[in-house]
Amino acid sequence: MPDKDPPRTPADTPLQNEAATPEGVQPLKADLPKRGATLMQAIPALREKIAKGDPVASCQLAREFDFCVGAEDNAAYLSRMEAFRRAPKSAAEARTDTVSTMTDLARIRGEYCTGVSSISPAERISLWRQAALKGHVSSMLQYGSGLAFGNNQALATLDELRVYKGEGPGLVQRVAKNGSFQANLMLARAYAPQLTAPNMTPLLRQAVTRSSATSLAYYRLAKELRSATTESAPSELALDTEMKTLQWSMSPQEVAASEQEYRKLRGELNSGNKAVVDIEALNNADVNQPVPGMELCTDGGVLR
Repeated sequence: MPDKDPPRTPADTPLQNEAATPEGVQPLKADLPKRGATLMQAIPALREKIAKGDPVASCQLAREFDFCVGAEDNAAYLSRMEAFRRAPKSAAEARTDTVSTMTDLARIRGEYCTGVSSISPAERISLWRQAALKGHVSSMLQYGSGLAFGNNQALATLDELRVYKGEGPGLVQRVAKNGSFQANLMLARAYAPQLTAPNMTPLLRQAVTRSSATSLAYYRLAKELRSATTESAPSELALDTEMKTLQWSMSPQEVAASEQEYRKLRGELNSGNKAVVDIEALNNADVNQPVPGMELCTDGGVLR
């Protein structure tokens, strides 16, 4: 009689669970209006779609507003800087100057964003939140991680931050549960009692209750998902270093608790389409672009 196969350990089991909550990622029906010469020309059509409950339009308008924050002021500032630097140079020399390139880009952005400076930070956050609560995966990560709040207008969104504290972590957890590498890594870093990596999501860290056991459990999931993800990811060595930094500070009891937490989280992973959206790369894509891209809002799908 042939030997029976040894029982599978969690690490041997495929990263899916047929008995998990029947939630999955569905493709988006993105039908954004054509972009005009300025954002102001596109806003009415986007608002019309938002009024009908379109999360893609809500995401895109929030992204456009994020892109335009300070664009007009920055264009005016760089224009003055270029004028000052160009004075002692010939026109040919000036046009090869880095500041000239920056100024050209800023000028185009300033023209595209004309008239948008009056939009309040609270409205921007509200748009991200609307899309996130409708299950729009990219917005769930952008809002849930706290990245939507930016770094310069926190005092203007105190009411929104209070609401975020109760919603943000749960949104990221839903995306993580659907197989997102970056969502699991965000949570692993956020739950760590001490920083294990650069603190890119400080609001998420403040919104969770720190736990070495939970952090390590999410790290283990992230490590498993890393091998198959198309999302931006640290090297295997860098990820292992983060995990070891955490493990060295843990007691045997915390390690045991983490094993239980890991098994629980792994058992809750949903089968079906994975929530794959490279939020890191998409957020960096606009740095050198004259107008904001649409990929962040049209990619990633929606959770039903």
